[in-house]
Amino acid sequence: MCGWLPFMRELERAVVDEEDGGEDVFERDGNDEDEQGETDVGAVAVSVLREMLDMEVDEKRREFRPAVLSTPVFLGHGSADEKVSIQLGKASAETLMSLCVDVQWHTYEGLGHWFSSEMFADMAHFLDEKAGLERK
Repeated sequence: MCGWLPFMRELERAVVDEEDGGEDVFERDGNDEDEQGETDVGAVAVSVLREMLDMEVDEKRREFRPAVLSTPVFLGHGSADEKVSIQLGKASAETLMSLCVDVQWHTYEGLGHWFSSEMFADMAHFLDEKAGLERK
């Protein structure tokens, strides 16, 4: 809610480099392909992010789509947010979508850097839809 995606430019660059067949600036080893031999840009992006943060990259799991990318994401942002630009929020949604993440983006007209009953209702609907939770 009313947020942004850290390392967004680096993730975008990883996707563009992979899709354009450009030089592999991160020297990946080709283990990011799925069963059809296609590169999973989400797996590449997660590997790149882990490398950037000096986190261990499990070479055995690089070939699989990270579970975090299969988690549906709800993003809501107020159009009048004075702390985090709505453009940053929308760009975050677009970046995640480029990684084939299931994202629902919602804009709340006139809302600042806060939440609203409409946002909570949308979140509840999202959870009902994605997780099969029943509201009482």
